[in-house]
Amino acid sequence: MSKYDPLRSHFRRLAGSRWTASFSEIEQIIGSTLPPSARTYHAWWGNSGPRERQSSAWLDAGWRVEIVYPDRGLVTFCKADASRVQAPSLRTHLRAREPGKPPGSIPIFAQSFTAQLSSDDTSNIECTLGFRWEPLGRIDIDKDGRLVFPAAPDAPGLYRLWIRSGAGRAMYIGETDNLRRRFQGYRTPGDSQLTNIRIRGKLSEVLASGAEVDVAVVTGGAWLAIAGKRASADLSSKAVRRALENVALLASGAETIESLNR
Repeated sequence: MSKYDPLRSHFRRLAGSRWTASFSEIEQIIGSTLPPSARTYHAWWGNSGPRERQSSAWLDAGWRVEIVYPDRGLVTFCKADASRVQAPSLRTHLRAREPGKPPGSIPIFAQSFTAQLSSDDTSNIECTLGFRWEPLGRIDIDKDGRLVFPAAPDAPGLYRLWIRSGAGRAMYIGETDNLRRRFQGYRTPGDSQLTNIRIRGKLSEVLASGAEVDVAVVTGGAWLAIAGKRASADLSSKAVRRALENVALLASGAETIESLNR
């Protein structure tokens, strides 16, 4: 018996197609507190992968997590057949960002677009996706002048380097199959790793001048809806990571921010 069985029963009794609940409400239903990871990581609320005890409570009842705000203690579920998304042509849903904060530092970003497959295929592909940047820490320089990155997981994901200095703002967005290894590559790039060499040089330059460089990542909680069928984004897929990366770049296109992507 799982402590999440009462939650499964609750979903089976729910009317309607969507339910927004506070974490406190869920704790009252299960009669126990949620683990700290539920209030820290989007991945705890994931709909895909091995069915952990908590996710089976809603999946078995035909429900899915639609959006979660761990910092607010809120989560919205929807019935599987209600997760279809109508995707208009090239529309970005963004909240107004606070001055001085990096673009995309919002709970959820979604980009909708429609694209034809080829000149002789009139069918359209409609895709909606969403993700949230999670702060990881700040880059520093040690006494030997080497870059010191915040601890990163051995996991695939997206990353954003946000530079703040008196000269302005700059940003670099990338994707990788291993965040820890990628950051190590910036610290000690090989002779043929031209992008790593360029980014290391830029980071060393701005940090030496007193700039601050914050790192944010996406390692879970991202989702894709293609032709109205929604599922958690598989970040182990390079194609998925590239799609999220390109959308993140589109969302960060403010004229006042220097893009370090080429």
